[in-house]
Amino acid sequence: AGTMFVNGARTAGEGVAPAGTMFVNSTLDAPDRDATIKCVCHVLRAHMAAAAAAPPRDREVRARSGEFAAFQDDDEKSSDAIPTAQRLTAFYRDVFSRGQMEVECIVTSLIYVERLLKAGRGRIKLRPANWRPVLLSCMIMASKVCDDLSMWNADFSHICAAFTLKRINGLEAALLAAYGFNATVAASEYAKYYFHLRSMAARLGIEAGGDNLKPLDVVKAKDLASRSHRFRTDGGGAAAPAPAGAADLAKLKVRRAQSLGGEHNDVVRAATIEELIPDMGA
Repeated sequence: AGTMFVNGARTAGEGVAPAGTMFVNSTLDAPDRDATIKCVCHVLRAHMAAAAAAPPRDREVRARSGEFAAFQDDDEKSSDAIPTAQRLTAFYRDVFSRGQMEVECIVTSLIYVERLLKAGRGRIKLRPANWRPVLLSCMIMASKVCDDLSMWNADFSHICAAFTLKRINGLEAALLAAYGFNATVAASEYAKYYFHLRSMAARLGIEAGGDNLKPLDVVKAKDLASRSHRFRTDGGGAAAPAPAGAADLAKLKVRRAQSLGGEHNDVVRAATIEELIPDMGA
């Protein structure tokens, strides 16, 4: 039977690791940021390629001016070209870095993107005309769930100048409505995505090297599950984490200042990360 190292403790005998033991080069606590971001962007491009393989169905076209209108990007509405991996990665890195996000946000943002596509039941697919609003809203949601001191929506409107505060608030409301106001991410779901992405990184040759294999640490994943389960919405429908104390708000003020510097059978199920990437589910 395979053996997994959990929280730094062996679950098999001491000494040389037995066959089938699962190791990773980085833990859930601190994955290789750059490699994981590249893998997430690789999955996003795969979603767009899959959507581009067939013309949009009527239900998707209708939803663009209906329930999912908020996700349409006016700056990209005339573009049919799938963005390059470099452009996707540059956008992600910029928001991630300037938003001072925690590493868990990377995996969680992908979970939220795929959750939106699944919830849409074919009414929304990732395309050149909506990828930026979809990705940004999912990254912001991930930040609010994962980060101890997340930036405010006003901060993100400065980080991404193309998106006003009103637009970001609208994206957040549309995202939560699509989820049924369920932002919970189970530890097992996070871990599944994490290992899929690490496997992809190795196959694409972008896995960080090194001989020091670290054990799987699920503490952060469990903490994320707890945080996301407690996630609530305020009276205006905007998402908000649990209230912070005065000391936390003082720290947040510093972080914000730093960030500002700079129908029947026509229902199509969204592809999963395992289906998009060959051998991912193996």
